[in-house]
Amino acid sequence: MLTTVAFAAIAVVAGLLRRGSFDRLASTRFRFLWLLWIGFAIQIGAQIWSPNWLTESWELAVLLISNALVAAFLISNFRLPGIALAGAGLVLNVLVIGLNGAMPVAEDASESAGIRRSLEQAGLKHELLDSDTRLPWLGDVLPIPFFREVLSIGDIFLALGIAYLVYARMTQTVGRHSLAQY
Repeated sequence: MLTTVAFAAIAVVAGLLRRGSFDRLASTRFRFLWLLWIGFAIQIGAQIWSPNWLTESWELAVLLISNALVAAFLISNFRLPGIALAGAGLVLNVLVIGLNGAMPVAEDASESAGIRRSLEQAGLKHELLDSDTRLPWLGDVLPIPFFREVLSIGDIFLALGIAYLVYARMTQTVGRHSLAQY
């Protein structure tokens, strides 16, 4: 999460250095934004609330449903710059979660990132990456010690897509490709 915020902040600085505008970014018209908010609310709510009846199967269902809502939002906004890249990241994350029943996390990457908590405390649907993990290279295997995070390739694609959206919208010029088209 912090890495995504950092990527977006770098995009803002780059946009401003290119004489970009917050007004242009703010003028971005997203379609079906409520899908994104509901998807996030479901994941955050399940993480905070974490009721006893929320079995592993239901946790996976919550995660997949919330990601389906985010995917629907991304598909609805496919023409915006960076959305395809963010969508590819989401697909990679959902693929590895779906194949394994949870997001696999490499223990050595967690240690390298300085994470001392157990996977039970890591949030909704994480599991230790082991020899049975399908597509282990798509799991959380990239340590980011500065932010004490472990990311997947999908997370990186998502962050880059969001950062590109911010940068492109800030630096979009009025003319042949009018702001109103996006």
